[in-house]
Amino acid sequence: MDGISPNDATTKKHYEHILDINIDKNTKNKIASDLEVGDKVRKNLLYNDKYAKRTDQKWSGKVFKVVNVVGRSITLDDNSIMERENLLKVSSKSEDYEDPVAENKRINKEING
Repeated sequence: MDGISPNDATTKKHYEHILDINIDKNTKNKIASDLEVGDKVRKNLLYNDKYAKRTDQKWSGKVFKVVNVVGRSITLDDNSIMERENLLKVSSKSEDYEDPVAENKRINKEING
């Protein structure tokens, strides 16, 4: 890193220089996403749940619209930022739906903790 030792890189003296290096690396790293602004997607409901059952609903019933794409980070119309692998692209004609089984499971989970 331009002759800076790892220990020196963490000091305030080299902060601006290290920041410039990281920005340069980021601009050269062009990860293209297959999603575009305006696409409709569903969220993965289980991406953070290590103990989810296979019978649990995986994708949201609500359809979200993509408002911004930066590499693998996708911003949705509810201001959430999700990784591309946690989104399912759906048809532009897709609409929200409510799965009665999933809704009952959600209510039971809230009641029973």
